[in-house]
Amino acid sequence: MGKWVFRGSVAAVVLLAVSGFLFRQASFVVDESELAVVTRSGDVRQSITESGRYYKVPLVDLLTYMTRQPLRLDAPPAAITTKDRKKLLVVSFGSGRIVDPGLTYETAGGERSAVDQARSIILSEMRKEIRRHDIKDAARARAAVLEQVRQAIRPQLAVLGIELLELETNLSE
Repeated sequence: MGKWVFRGSVAAVVLLAVSGFLFRQASFVVDESELAVVTRSGDVRQSITESGRYYKVPLVDLLTYMTRQPLRLDAPPAAITTKDRKKLLVVSFGSGRIVDPGLTYETAGGERSAVDQARSIILSEMRKEIRRHDIKDAARARAAVLEQVRQAIRPQLAVLGIELLELETNLSE
C-alpha cells in the first residue's frame, strides 16, 4: 500500500509543477511603459495598449513587447539637390509614438523595423519637397517646407501604427 501512496504523491507533485509552469507561461504583465502584441503563427491575436495582467495560450502564442515611450525618428544627414541644382545639407530629427502595436507588428514586423521605415519615409519626403524649391526659397521658407513634409508623412506613418509627435530640420549649404 505504501508503494501506491508514494506514486500518487509523486504524480501530484509533477502535476502541480506542470500546472505552475503552464500558468507562468500563460500569464504576462504589461507595464505602463510598454505595449504588447500576442501572435499565433504570425497572425496578431491581441494588441495590448493598456497596462495590466493578460493571458495567452502557453507554448503556442508568442509575445512581443514594444515601448510606449517616444521613438527617435532622426533621419541621417543627407545632401539633397535643389531645383536650381545646388546641394543643400539636410539634417532631420523628430519623434513619434506607437499607437497601434498590432498594426506596427503586421506592417513592419516590430518596433525597430518600423522606426527604420519611418526614417526612410521622412528622408524620402524631405527630398521630394526640397527638390521642388531653389536653394534660397528652401532656406527662406523652411517652416513651410517642413509643414508640407509633416503633412505628407503623417498618413504614411499611420500605416505603420506610428503617430508623428515632432519633426524639425536644419538646412545648410
